Amino acid sequence: MYLLNMNVEQLAIVNVISGVSTLALQRFVGRWFDRNRKLIMFLGRFLLVTFPLSYALANNVYVIYLANTVAGFTNSASNIAYIGFVYDNAEDRRTAVSLYNLFYGVGTLIGSLISGSLVTVVAGYVGLRNSIRYMLLGDAAARAVTATLYMGV
Repeated sequence: MYLLNMNVEQLAIVNVISGVSTLALQRFVGRWFDRNRKLIMFLGRFLLVTFPLSYALANNVYVIYLANTVAGFTNSASNIAYIGFVYDNAEDRRTAVSLYNLFYGVGTLIGSLISGSLVTVVAGYVGLRNSIRYMLLGDAAARAVTATLYMGV
């Protein structure tokens, strides 16, 4: 939003695109997950690189709109694949889902804190806009590397 000077209406459009694409793809992703769980789990995580890359490299808001159509797939994979995997492989489902959400939240918190700290440090050398772009590119790389862990599931 900051890099492209997006306004509130444009941000709302991004959220609508994401929600509509999730509704449109959820059933398809669910059927595909039943046939190839490992691939859906990998792609669900790997395609998360789309978002930081689009914000880091886009030169207009329409690229962001297009990138958020991918959110339908990644959100559907998150809604179906990961929770489905936890349900299928846990003896105590309530505890397993709780721990999944706990670790997901802690991971998000840690990533946000580290990224924010790095942006603050790097901004003094290259400026705020460039430091945000570098942070987003680093986030994309970290997401791609982390997605490879799902191939071992």
